[in-house]
Amino acid sequence: MVQNKIIYFSFLLVFLSTFSFGDIKNLTLNDAIKILKENNPQLQIANLETMIKEYDISIASASSYGKMDVTVDTLSSDSPLNSFAFKLQNKDIKQADFDPNKLNNPSASTHYDLKVSYTLPIFTGGLLSNYKNIASSMYQISKLDKKDVLNKKIFETKKTFYNISLLNKYIENLDIVSQNMKKLKKTISAMGKEGYAKKTDVLEINAKISTIKSIYKQGISFRDNAYHFLSFLLNDNVVSIVPIDSLVEYDSKDNNNDDAKNTINVLKAKQAVQIQDYMQNIQIASFLPKVGFFADMDMENDEFSDFENSYTLGIRVKMNMFNGGSDFMKYQQSKIEYFKAKENLALAKKAFTLKAIKIISMIDYHKNEIQSLENRLKLSKRIYKIYKEKYKEGLSSINDVLIKQSEKMEVLSKLLKARSDFNSYVLELNYVENKK
Repeated sequence: MVQNKIIYFSFLLVFLSTFSFGDIKNLTLNDAIKILKENNPQLQIANLETMIKEYDISIASASSYGKMDVTVDTLSSDSPLNSFAFKLQNKDIKQADFDPNKLNNPSASTHYDLKVSYTLPIFTGGLLSNYKNIASSMYQISKLDKKDVLNKKIFETKKTFYNISLLNKYIENLDIVSQNMKKLKKTISAMGKEGYAKKTDVLEINAKISTIKSIYKQGISFRDNAYHFLSFLLNDNVVSIVPIDSLVEYDSKDNNNDDAKNTINVLKAKQAVQIQDYMQNIQIASFLPKVGFFADMDMENDEFSDFENSYTLGIRVKMNMFNGGSDFMKYQQSKIEYFKAKENLALAKKAFTLKAIKIISMIDYHKNEIQSLENRLKLSKRIYKIYKEKYKEGLSSINDVLIKQSEKMEVLSKLLKARSDFNSYVLELNYVENKK
């Protein structure tokens, strides 16, 4: 089953890297996440790493089933000792073979030996079972790593989606401002012909239009970079998305102290504690005897046929009695490693709590900031309209109008930045809490 998975993902990686799907237009967030799960190279690598760790479990389990070896020896010798031994092993000793001349000056003899050996561990003090448990824990850690990669890529995809949506809104507002400035320029030109506007008014409005044009190009550049990053995440070329006009959903009631239990880092730290517990058991096994069964079958003859068979069966008990105290030191070391893993687990929980508190405080700050800036934007729009009408009536200068326009744009920029930061922190909180 694991082998079939590896073949599938290997084919998928080659397929995705060589086949062009064309440009993706009007991409929704849900569809983007589906494509991400299928296409993202880092996710595919994480999947393969998980399969490798799954094989480690089977490798660790294989030792429990024993080991069988087949050995074939083809020998030829004119040594007196070997020649007589070959005959003895072949059960082919005759009276004539004891002749002193034959014993001392034998002719070359050929000997074929086919040997089958099988060994099976019966008791290892828990050594094999703990190695298997460690492999299982490492497999679980690889699954958590894969989940972490997936969560991070989803976080980056959502963040990029919301940023593009905000940039679209920002560019749209800049376009509206640019059009209004051009209309205002026509009004100024008309008023200039009637003698109601200064020549410097036209120069000032032209400078303002140039500034807005520069900011507009910068916004386009930022959006293009965001599209490039989204294309990188999805491993395909994205040219347009279906924008999301709302903020990321956030409910402060969802935050609780139990969130740390389900975070990736805490779950991995728990597995690390379990691994160190197994390592202690492995060191304890060093003080226990090892019991194993073995069986040998020998098939021998001077021709590669009609073998003479013999067998040996046995139970072997082996126990280390002294090795300078290294086993005891390794056991003490494993105990320290276990306590260290438990401290890391406690630290992971505290680190999550600290990070969550910081992110939540930033979410609350930007939430209040958004409400304040939305009210300021409404006010600045109203003030700008008032000054524009006053200019037409000759009650204010064009410089006053442009200042109010700049103030409105500054508030709008801050509002979009606050919305972007709010979205980023909410998405980051979902990521660190291991939430979808």
